[in-house]
Amino acid sequence: FSKMLAERIEAKRSGNLSTSRSLKIALNSIYGKLNQAKFDDTIPDLSDGHSGFSVTLIGQALLMILIADIRRAGADPLLVNTDGVTFRYNKSCLPQITLALSNWESHFSMILEKKYIAHLLYLHVNAVYYGFKDGSFKAGGSLRLEPDLSHAADFRIIPKAVINWFTKKTDPIKTITSES
Repeated sequence: FSKMLAERIEAKRSGNLSTSRSLKIALNSIYGKLNQAKFDDTIPDLSDGHSGFSVTLIGQALLMILIADIRRAGADPLLVNTDGVTFRYNKSCLPQITLALSNWESHFSMILEKKYIAHLLYLHVNAVYYGFKDGSFKAGGSLRLEPDLSHAADFRIIPKAVINWFTKKTDPIKTITSES
């Protein structure tokens, strides 16, 4: 597990997204198996409810410590989920926030992914769009622009129109009619 995690971190750091995503799925599967009852004797049994619960509880505690640290440094948390925190801050607080994040990483031997957001659209927990300052984006749930194997394919023009309006000030009717 440790070797796989280190390989994923290196792949993510070096921009090898295919390897990073594949290893993320494998690592998440191991966690999932900790919480799954054994149904089939031909499959190795990884079920260990106590370990699965410990992973969840420790992860939540680490996020709570991170939130407290960044709040003390001058940041305001906007969104918190199972594996991340989105926060806003005044640029004058950036040195203190950077130090707080670095101290947290050192103290817990973890590496935080840091991306600067240009646009954030949050409709609800399953509909979030992040437009990053580097030009990349991440969209989830009903704002996902491209269907993938883990999500049912459905009509994508509406989220595209909303995101274009939000990020480019393009009239939604123009986006919708240009796609017809």
